[in-house]
Amino acid sequence: MDQLLTLDRGEIRRYLGCPGPADPDTEERIDRCSRLLAREARPRTVWKECSLCWEEGGILLEGTVLSLPGKDIARHLAGCRRCILMAATLGWETERRILQAQAGRMADAVVLDACATAGVEEVCDRLEDDLRRRYGRLTGRFSPGYGDLPLELQPAVLRVLDAGRRIGLTLSPGGVLLPHKSVTAILGIDPPQGQTLPAGTESCDRCGGCPQREGCVFRKGGGSCGAARRNL
Repeated sequence: MDQLLTLDRGEIRRYLGCPGPADPDTEERIDRCSRLLAREARPRTVWKECSLCWEEGGILLEGTVLSLPGKDIARHLAGCRRCILMAATLGWETERRILQAQAGRMADAVVLDACATAGVEEVCDRLEDDLRRRYGRLTGRFSPGYGDLPLELQPAVLRVLDAGRRIGLTLSPGGVLLPHKSVTAILGIDPPQGQTLPAGTESCDRCGGCPQREGCVFRKGGGSCGAARRNL
């Protein structure tokens, strides 16, 4: 992905918990950190089209050992015969910049983290737009850890995509995607009429399985963080 990140300022503010323009110091910091991230980030994506085999215990991605259990993913992919498995990352350069800031400039680190969160979502949206031009109607993205689709699927997802070799995406011993600003997701191809969703949306309440649901500042403001489909 050669195109520079644009980094939506409103999204950055939202991840910082700001309902509108922040104080001048924070706005200056957003300017500086977003320019830095746009320059340093190395967005990379990988995806694979798979046929779906609907079985009693889950949905098998044909030609792989990956089976998707749970009612939520079944509802999300209902009527689809094929899906796209995808992964995206901002790369290790972004990770290093955030870690460097955490070592002595925590205010910068917080803003860089928000910029990176907006950035990886932008990368996913761009890939999804490309896939819609190629395939036409798609569902929204649905990630391991969202609803009742277990996070424990991540190793199999990365193996199917060969994500370690192709985009440098790995897992920590605890199962967290590395680099941290990375995403894996599943999109259904050619869903039944009326089930198609615009880029970045899901077919059910994205907050339903989140342990932070009750105290979430985004929900209190009438929105959501979207973290169900990210590793943030």
